[in-house]
Amino acid sequence: MDRLPERRNAVMIWGVLAVAPVLFLVVAFAVRLRGEPAPGIAQPLLLVLTVLVAVEVPVSWLWAVRMRPAAPSAGPALTRERLALTRLIVATAMCEGAALFAVVVFMVTRDPRALPLWAIAFAALLSHFPGDRHWARLCRAGGDAAKAPSNPLMRE
Repeated sequence: MDRLPERRNAVMIWGVLAVAPVLFLVVAFAVRLRGEPAPGIAQPLLLVLTVLVAVEVPVSWLWAVRMRPAAPSAGPALTRERLALTRLIVATAMCEGAALFAVVVFMVTRDPRALPLWAIAFAALLSHFPGDRHWARLCRAGGDAAKAPSNPLMRE
């Protein structure tokens, strides 16, 4: 692993984003809300959660490598490492959002069906760790796609 400041920052940001869903899940298990959930609320919340996980997890991977932020109008140009850091933050935050919503659904409904969806979103978040291969893929600009080896699981 190289020691570029952006890469170190990426690992720290990824770590902080990965800890939050675990801490909130621990809180959800430890704290019980008073009263019973409103009747019929579990099914709609689980449906929204399922759609959220089904959309955000794949989009986090597709968008991460294709995202092209607008060029800054003033100041220094966006470097490859800064682009990779931006892409990583967006992709990881998408997975974290789905995992946190799963915790909210579990906390409000106490329905254990939210937990496998939390696990899927959390696993996707963990899979965005900025290791060598993933970091190199995030650093690629749009024109470099032909030079880099293709991933058979992704359409490019």
